[in-house]
Amino acid sequence: MDADELTALATVISVAVALLFGAAGLSVGIVGLVQARRARAAAIGANKIAEKANEIANEANRIAETANGTINQQAARDTERSDVA
Repeated sequence: MDADELTALATVISVAVALLFGAAGLSVGIVGLVQARRARAAAIGANKIAEKANEIANEANRIAETANGTINQQAARDTERSDVA
């Protein structure tokens, strides 16, 4: 083989290797994109669950405040009975 044939062969091999690495990079990129979309969908679901949990927590806080008010009223009544007696 002369120098021109060796250069052509090296060029073909280099292009083939570059295509192989390019194809591997493309496939990794596509898998990453698919996983990113799955993660986004999971995050949206998690946000919906968190919003519902916040609604439940707000309702629980409202109920707790009402209960505290009721207990404070009862304590005031108990104290008043003691003062009157």
